[in-house]
Amino acid sequence: MIRFRYALKLGFIGLGTMGAPMALNLVKAGFELIVYDIEPDSDRVQSVVKQGAKLCNKPSDVSVDTKFVLLSLPTQAVSEEVTLGKGGIVQTAAPGSVIIELSTVSPVTIKKLDAAAKSRGIDVLDAPISGGRTGAEAATLTVMVGGRRETFDRCRSIFESIGKRVYYIGEIGSGEIVKLLNNMLVLTDLITARSVLEIAVEAGIDPKLVHEIINVSTGQSWVWTNWVPTILTRKTVGSTPDIFKKDVTIALEMAENLKLYPETAIAALNFLRTYNQNQQGTRDISTMFEFLS
Repeated sequence: MIRFRYALKLGFIGLGTMGAPMALNLVKAGFELIVYDIEPDSDRVQSVVKQGAKLCNKPSDVSVDTKFVLLSLPTQAVSEEVTLGKGGIVQTAAPGSVIIELSTVSPVTIKKLDAAAKSRGIDVLDAPISGGRTGAEAATLTVMVGGRRETFDRCRSIFESIGKRVYYIGEIGSGEIVKLLNNMLVLTDLITARSVLEIAVEAGIDPKLVHEIINVSTGQSWVWTNWVPTILTRKTVGSTPDIFKKDVTIALEMAENLKLYPETAIAALNFLRTYNQNQQGTRDISTMFEFLS
């Protein structure tokens, strides 16, 4: 018989690149987990089931049987369909339930969800995460949470089971704002790193040596330290151009609403869009470093 450490029974929808390892860590932490994914027979889903999670046939089954539902979904459209669509989580969850949106969506979307959920006595937290696939696997993610403080406190043990650094930021949507700004910075760093390495290669300098030197110099960044070594060995980093295009587009729309126009981020997004015209946006973003092959 499986023994659960926590009394909280959790639902988890979306067992993708980030969702599956987070779900695994919640099971390992001692939570009883009920899960749903559009590809139930995939290896990533079955790996979670083998650890003790119960697999459901549709998203609404998750909310019917739990009071805490976590979402890790690829797009805003999918998130809205699962939560606000016909027979969605908002319609099927019981009053007093909590919806935890781990996906990166716009503050407008999360506030729309919060308003609909509130009318049915359901709380919402936006809790986007950062740290990539490796952070999800190691349970060292950074978690940025917006919503009611009392609800955040109820869910703290959940967040601490998937992340090393958990931040309560403020009102609903504030977690998404910080995550979008983070991804805007990541993209600008990544495009700059690409330019630096391309120049080094064209100049006949070993890019691995350039990485080593800059990594102990003032040009060092998280992207340079964590992603560039992986890219130099021609391995994937677990993120796609489409994800960054989505997130940075939302971030720039948010900035424009504030009458701000961050030129560097605009240029980085334009580069990404041009690249995507000739490539598959679902491929790993490391493919932009094709000159290293």
